[in-house]
Amino acid sequence: MPPGGSSDPRQSRPVPDIAIDPVELPVGPAALEPPAPLPRIEARVEPPSPDVVLPGVAATLPGAHRGGFATPPTAPVDLPLPEPVEPVGFVPAAGTVTLPVSTSASWNPGSYALLFSICGLVASLVVGWLFPLGIIGIVFAGIALRRPGQRRRGAWALALGLMSLAYSAGWLVYAAVQGGL
Repeated sequence: MPPGGSSDPRQSRPVPDIAIDPVELPVGPAALEPPAPLPRIEARVEPPSPDVVLPGVAATLPGAHRGGFATPPTAPVDLPLPEPVEPVGFVPAAGTVTLPVSTSASWNPGSYALLFSICGLVASLVVGWLFPLGIIGIVFAGIALRRPGQRRRGAWALALGLMSLAYSAGWLVYAAVQGGL
């Protein structure tokens, strides 16, 4: 440590003296006058030098018309009318008709559980009063855990829903402490 007391090299250097020239500003009625106008610069176009080769055809802009169609559009084509078909009366099937049973679940609680749990977790990182999203996610996760094909999604939704409730509870406790409740 240097004898000056500080080990920071920025504090041990002396500050150089800088001379600043004062700027004179107009005072009185001269300060209210508009500034003098700028000089006008005239633009001129010079011809190209002899070493420049001019193109034969002017360049086209993007989207410009390029000459049109080779053939005119066609008119509507007449289609032959279909021959009329005689209606067939209702013929019941002999015996009992069984409908095929769908093996896939038409209602997927695991996906809904993940949706609500993820939305609840994202919302709980910002505010605490959206904790019902986490509760809905946990309820759907409980339903999904009872279905054989939905257990993995249900487990993830349960974990994320519980995390969203924990973060929401943290926000609500923080707000209660800050509000003096």
